[in-house]
Amino acid sequence: METTVHVKQLIAEEILFANGDEVLADLGNVVEKIRILERPRQLIPIIFRWAEENHPYVLDDNPFLHFIEEDIDFIPALEESINRKPTALTIWIVHRLANGETDRSKINHWVAILQRVLRHPRTDEICREDTESFISYHIKRHA
Repeated sequence: METTVHVKQLIAEEILFANGDEVLADLGNVVEKIRILERPRQLIPIIFRWAEENHPYVLDDNPFLHFIEEDIDFIPALEESINRKPTALTIWIVHRLANGETDRSKINHWVAILQRVLRHPRTDEICREDTESFISYHIKRHA
């Protein structure tokens, strides 16, 4: 619990969106500080919550994204996050997972999650548009 509070405070203090282009460096600083903790991978749900609550559109070359994708252990936290509130970060990860698959049933699984995002009451318009684009891409890719 103490680590969770520490990381939430670290994120709040380190990531200054007033820094403009430097926000990616801020995200990278947070990831480096998370990495030195005893069990950094257990903090992935906090990152998803941060995106849900504060900054659903931080995406381009996002150090959080790269940290999350270092291991496949994040899938349950990803699906829980999407069930709470889809964000650009979470749908982008789902898209990347589907894109990296060759097994049709696994691709269908990820596309089904994207389709649920379209029906989710907390999906905003930008996220909805991106999701529609990803679904269209995967349908065309495997037609």
